[in-house]
Amino acid sequence: MLRRLIPVLARVGAAYAWCVAVLLAFGMVSGIENGPLAVAQILTPHVALACVALVVIAVASRSRALSVALVAVALLFTGRFGGEWWSPSPAVAADDLRVLTWNLEAGERAGPDAVRLLGDHPVDVVALQELTPEVAAAIEADPVLNARFPHRALEPRPGVAGIGLLSRFPIETVEDAIEPIRLEARIRLPDRTLVVLNAHPFPARIGMLAGVPVGLDPTVRNGDLERLRSRVAELDAAGEDVLLIGDFNTAPTEPAFRRLTGGLQDAHAEVGLGPGWTWRPARFAFLGIGLLRIDLVLSTSALRPVMTSTACPARGDHCLVQATLALAP
Repeated sequence: MLRRLIPVLARVGAAYAWCVAVLLAFGMVSGIENGPLAVAQILTPHVALACVALVVIAVASRSRALSVALVAVALLFTGRFGGEWWSPSPAVAADDLRVLTWNLEAGERAGPDAVRLLGDHPVDVVALQELTPEVAAAIEADPVLNARFPHRALEPRPGVAGIGLLSRFPIETVEDAIEPIRLEARIRLPDRTLVVLNAHPFPARIGMLAGVPVGLDPTVRNGDLERLRSRVAELDAAGEDVLLIGDFNTAPTEPAFRRLTGGLQDAHAEVGLGPGWTWRPARFAFLGIGLLRIDLVLSTSALRPVMTSTACPARGDHCLVQATLALAP
């Protein structure tokens, strides 16, 4: 029975692998942003990684068709994701800037839990999204965080619109706004000023059918991303060093991601290892990893990434993303 089944599985596997290869190639040349194909592009890494299971069938069946299809997938996958998933890290210096971004997921995390997790990450600057009044009050009341981050700009709100910044260095000016949710702060480092733009544009509208995503309308989100990118360009043109950080609700397989990050240094793409996934549906938190990379640390040319990492709590939908940046003289 199994001997008769293997050739059938090989033919089915070859068809699947060629579909994945077409999807990978399509994503490299297409700028499609709406509809079912846009959803498929977002999920491309996952459907491609499923081909690993077909290697066993290819060996057992000795199927040339399946083997060729898997080689095509491997080459296209490497061309599409290789530079992002594997980047050697340079040496880290003691005076490098350490930053962290974390979407707390409003309503999911109690204040003491958030304080504990923040205390486990000794960095210089923390960008927070979905900051609720309860979590903000816990941060303000904690002596350890107060000592580590004597300078704070917290704009907590009920629901998902809260935002905040913790800093070891003085914060000189702060502006916050909605549409998109953002907080812009000028921080005084020992030898320069740095503009930190902490942002949280809302996700694209996703059409669902029986609980399965079948359509995507990113019009509003894309407009928010364009406004953020224009603001960074404006600051950069004025000679400012800019750190754009937060939850941007766009994945590397989307055209909007490429427009947002174009001309900026993406910490994970520059020095990260692996997919760097930072978000998963909360019901999949037990996996201990993210499933999409939407939380980003982006910087203008004077802030060179040298290291990045993620830490995914046992609860909630977002991982903490930490990056180390070297400051050019």
